[in-house]
Amino acid sequence: MMPSMKVGFFLAILLDRFDTPPTMKELAKEMGSSHQNVKQVALRLEGKGLLRIEKDKRDLRATRLTATPKSHELWDAADSDSIRFLEGFYAGVGNTDMKNARLFLSRVMLNLESMENQVSDDER
Repeated sequence: MMPSMKVGFFLAILLDRFDTPPTMKELAKEMGSSHQNVKQVALRLEGKGLLRIEKDKRDLRATRLTATPKSHELWDAADSDSIRFLEGFYAGVGNTDMKNARLFLSRVMLNLESMENQVSDDER
């Protein structure tokens, strides 16, 4: 059975986009997600034995994420229909597309936050 979409996306990026274990920051950037969201998912996956969270030996400020054999088994055992769905869902979506989507969503979120702040200021 396929993991949830959030976990599936996390594992897909972790297993397919990096040759070496990425830092949380690198994975968050690649996913177009916040460091905090990646950390929350990573902690859950670590608790299930699907991920190792380790300090980088050369840079103790960096935290690296390593898929365990159990996560590879989970990914390999996923339903072929689910894998086909994910492959189709992300087909043709390259790094430039993801970067542009992140920029767009970030700008929209900043605009919404600004609008909310303006409404709050007007109500005072």
